[in-house]
Amino acid sequence: LQTSAPLVRNEPATGNVAQGNTVPPASQSAPPGELNIDRALSIPDLVETNAPAVVTVAVRKIAAGGLFGGQYQEGVGTGFFIDANGIIATNNHVVEGAKNVTIILHDSQQVPGEVIWTDPANDLAIVKVSDLRVPGVVTIGNSDNIRVGEGIIAIGNPMSADFAGTVTHGIVSAKN
Repeated sequence: LQTSAPLVRNEPATGNVAQGNTVPPASQSAPPGELNIDRALSIPDLVETNAPAVVTVAVRKIAAGGLFGGQYQEGVGTGFFIDANGIIATNNHVVEGAKNVTIILHDSQQVPGEVIWTDPANDLAIVKVSDLRVPGVVTIGNSDNIRVGEGIIAIGNPMSADFAGTVTHGIVSAKN
């Protein structure tokens, strides 16, 4: 994920110069909510900036069977705001067949969501929330520009809403 947070250029009084860029000491950080473009972004920087845009998508589906016909099945997945108008990207398998969608924000606030688009073949879905001040937005990067060996992070809720906001990191090990 790339961030849409404002960028701040910190010009230290002393520092190393590499290819015309000022490189501040590793201990120098940007103010909260802003990124320092003169140093490599740390995982905490990325998490702090992007976590408010990551949501839990809680769904209620009707499952077949049961003594009295259909029974409800609940599930969760991860999504993230891709614009300030309340548009959330998630996976189709999370919302497929959902009768009820609830979005749980980073601060635990719950708001109703509406599935407005799905692409089962690519396992993508778009959910919309209304009447909400969106707490953060991520910018989708261009996967053609990623390189093998580059660091990546994932913020989400593996397995259940109890793990919302979990962060993991790794590297790109292959392309295509």
